[in-house]
Amino acid sequence: MQAKTAHNTAARSVQPGFRGGKTPRKTIIRYPGLANRIAGEYSGRLSNDGERITLIDSINGVIADFEYNDSFGWPAAADGAGHSLVPLETALPGQPDGSLNYNGNWRQSTRIHGSPGADDPEPAASLLVNEVMAHTDYPNSQLTSNDWIELYNPTGADMAYDDRWYLSDDPTNLKKWALPAGVVPAGGWVSFDQVSGFNFGLSKEGEYVFLSYLPGTAEDRVVDCLKFGGQENSISWGRFPDGDSRWFFLAAPGTRGAANADPIQPPVVISEIMYHPTRDTDDDEYLELYNPTDATVNLYNQEGSWRLDSGISYIFPMQLSIPAGGRIVVVGFDPAVETARLTAFNTTYGSTLTAGTDIFGPWSGNLSNSGERIDLQEPQDMGTWWITVDQVIYSDYSPWPVSPDGYGEALMRLSSAPTASGNDPANWTAAPPSPGD
Repeated sequence: MQAKTAHNTAARSVQPGFRGGKTPRKTIIRYPGLANRIAGEYSGRLSNDGERITLIDSINGVIADFEYNDSFGWPAAADGAGHSLVPLETALPGQPDGSLNYNGNWRQSTRIHGSPGADDPEPAASLLVNEVMAHTDYPNSQLTSNDWIELYNPTGADMAYDDRWYLSDDPTNLKKWALPAGVVPAGGWVSFDQVSGFNFGLSKEGEYVFLSYLPGTAEDRVVDCLKFGGQENSISWGRFPDGDSRWFFLAAPGTRGAANADPIQPPVVISEIMYHPTRDTDDDEYLELYNPTDATVNLYNQEGSWRLDSGISYIFPMQLSIPAGGRIVVVGFDPAVETARLTAFNTTYGSTLTAGTDIFGPWSGNLSNSGERIDLQEPQDMGTWWITVDQVIYSDYSPWPVSPDGYGEALMRLSSAPTASGNDPANWTAAPPSPGD
């Protein structure tokens, strides 16, 4: 992706503490106090889908270089709901080296329109979207579902809400449904459903949920939001524990209005990733899958085969299973046909993997050296939509282990327990590569 750059031919100094932007002139109309802080205009526009931005100094030194995105893991309110992306203070020292490529080093701005030219205030503790049930059956013949959304108060004080608060599933229409007046007790919950409450349904295939406070003032903001994937019937998607930043599938039939139930054990997890081998060749990249259960898991169902998706793409062979406690490896070449490459792979890692038994390929794409999203998914409705069994969004920058970035080690998952998320950097360590072991 080509870097977005902006040039100003006039010499200009930047004083300590100055905050300015490469901003079109129409921004002055929205933010009149910024007239003396705007540099520009830049050419082009920032892509809604994400792109690379590089900030360089007068002698071409890199001040910041990163690529933002609108995929899972990035703050959803910045993708069309009016908020900006704000880097975490802890990530700023590493921005010349790519720390801002990692979605976990960003948050949404505290208020709609962001805070150009000024420090963005830290968001105050408030109500959170805590659990979502988007795939339900309803016995009334006039209705096909009764989806529901649960909110949680993580603070130590009661929190009131009224018709200035809204729920929506559309970033371009945050005022879909106004909440009735009420109070959520400290550490308590309130929930609303499709039949007796909000006037929209949630897609079982996955979409957005927005909780907004919109009094029509400078305080307008999306208070909380999430982008979720496909859901099985009666399996909710919720924070665990309540109010935490991590999300899991929760045991049926959900825990509406109560403490969230324990997460469901994923039948297969992504357990090891070699994304930047020492030789820096795609032949040495691999991904390992592990079955942590005490039963054989089929990587297929009546709708088709499971797949890997996002950074790499691979559809598993039909009838492929992983035995209890078993592991398989996926690579970027075809080990059944390209036997010389398989031999070289086994020699490199001291493994004895056999094509069609415990090593498979080829995937399309490659594992990015700077970070990637990997989804393990099972098909629904003949593969027209998918449910994510496990997901990892890794990075080559702290808080992720950095030695797997070309120094000979692999990312190794520490725990496959139901409460141990694949997206939690603390659940990964750097270790010598051991594909299939």
